[in-house]
Amino acid sequence: MKKKSLLPNNCPQCGSSKLDRENAFGKIECQNCFWLGDVSDYVEHPPADWRRWSKKVYLATLLGFVTFMGIQLALWQRFSVDVTWIFLKRVTWQADVNDWLDMGAICNSLGKFSCSVNAFSQVLYRQPRNRTALANLAIAHSQLSDWKQAQKYFEAYFSLGGEAFDTMFWYARTLVHLNDRQRGLEWYYKALILKPDLLEVSSELVDQLMAMEFFEEALAFVGHISAGKPERDVFWGQKVVSLNSFMQEHEAGRAEGSLAEFRVPSLTGSDYYLPVWTEERGNVQFALVDGEVDESIFPRYAVDIRLIEKVMETEKLKTDDEVKEVEIPRLRIGPWWFSNVKVTLCENCQLRLGRDLLDELNMEEETRFDIDFLAFSR
Repeated sequence: MKKKSLLPNNCPQCGSSKLDRENAFGKIECQNCFWLGDVSDYVEHPPADWRRWSKKVYLATLLGFVTFMGIQLALWQRFSVDVTWIFLKRVTWQADVNDWLDMGAICNSLGKFSCSVNAFSQVLYRQPRNRTALANLAIAHSQLSDWKQAQKYFEAYFSLGGEAFDTMFWYARTLVHLNDRQRGLEWYYKALILKPDLLEVSSELVDQLMAMEFFEEALAFVGHISAGKPERDVFWGQKVVSLNSFMQEHEAGRAEGSLAEFRVPSLTGSDYYLPVWTEERGNVQFALVDGEVDESIFPRYAVDIRLIEKVMETEKLKTDDEVKEVEIPRLRIGPWWFSNVKVTLCENCQLRLGRDLLDELNMEEETRFDIDFLAFSR
């Protein structure tokens, strides 16, 4: 658009028409009174194109919003809208404790544990005794392998009466990483009281017992949670084979104290299982402790067929079903071997240790960290 000229014909000061417009400096000079004006003051500028500029502003705003939400979606996935809302409340100083708790939960869900630490720290800043924040801060620090810091928050949480399962589980892990294995075992057991069927906790407990050379207690625990039949579960069946092999490879170097006694745990206060072996470097089997029967009972499949055949030959029996009792030359219970042990045979029954064998052991009931144990010594 061309600029429209509005230059004056007469001097605004003296009215003279003698104006010099050809000034090289863009000025207008009156030849009569020497008034001096600026040409630019007399040029009409085109009106601003507001429609064009408003369109640009709209498109820029839309592009910025789409870009921002795209970044939010990439960072926060399905929580992008929730996080954006919390962000807006934060920048306007409107975020409260619940907003920070929500933010921490979102961070946990996405495995952003540094973010979790920041969010739950904000909660504690406002409410220093908030147990939810303490528990989540402890677990987040554990996830970041900041074990010492995690321990501080765990202990603050438990001092306020907290007893959540996942907090107990992660506290056990923390203690193990801080080389306080004995207390770590205590908290694994406490966690299992709340959720006895959780495989992850049971597996880690067994691994820690093995690392501490509590081989018999580890195997006895597997026997208890599998009702003496770990082979019926793929995981525990493979685990028992691995544990048995590990024990046989390492027991020669065991500390003397670990052979003096061992404990058999029960999460229910009943159904205690002892690990037993019928031959050197053989497979482990699990015998139910049964003080109500006089004799020990073994299923036929658990006994070497040659022992049954020997009885058949000696007593001139025609079928193995007629064999009701055999003598096992060597039977290992826990870390101790027994010789010439007579057992009664049954068909597909639970292997049981009766009073005939239990009387040869010292057995005491005890309770530790709310778990019932049978302590055996010889």
